Amino acid sequence: MRNCSKRFTLIELLIVLAITGAVLGVALPNLITKPAGILKKDAIVKIESAFTQAKLMAMASGEKAMLVVDIDKNLIVVEPAKRKENYGQLLNRLKNPELEDFEGTTQPKENVIFKKIRQEMDKGVSFEAEDEALESNISTDTSIARYYFYSDGEAFGPEITVVIGTQKFALNVDKLTGKPNLLEIED
Repeated sequence: MRNCSKRFTLIELLIVLAITGAVLGVALPNLITKPAGILKKDAIVKIESAFTQAKLMAMASGEKAMLVVDIDKNLIVVEPAKRKENYGQLLNRLKNPELEDFEGTTQPKENVIFKKIRQEMDKGVSFEAEDEALESNISTDTSIARYYFYSDGEAFGPEITVVIGTQKFALNVDKLTGKPNLLEIED
């Protein structure tokens, strides 16, 4: 009589592990991407949060604050508005991913130091704008849109388009309250 063993050999286990690894390698990237509904909610929350931070920064400091949308990098930056800053100086600061203190801005009496706030948008979210809404620099090939916020709560800036997945939204700022208006654009 033959002794039949019902155990797995090492080779069989390695084959099963290799197949499992290949299946996970193909399936995992699809599981990590955000579903459209979550992507939309997350993008809207990030945009509204950035506008609120800019408004609060201006009101707390008593100085003008600026929200910059970098169209090419899908990036939103909130910072105190520097006086007499040209476009090249702004682009140099946008390239610096680290938070930095801002010199030359009036700080509130409580000695709070404001930091640059960077909000990177997820893949699947992008910005578009008409040429008249943008500030462009031919030498760097970068386009930005600026929104300004004042200590009395007022704000102004251009209208740009936010593309979230397949949906498009018109984004502008309410001039009296500084709140962002996101209106879906029907095709």
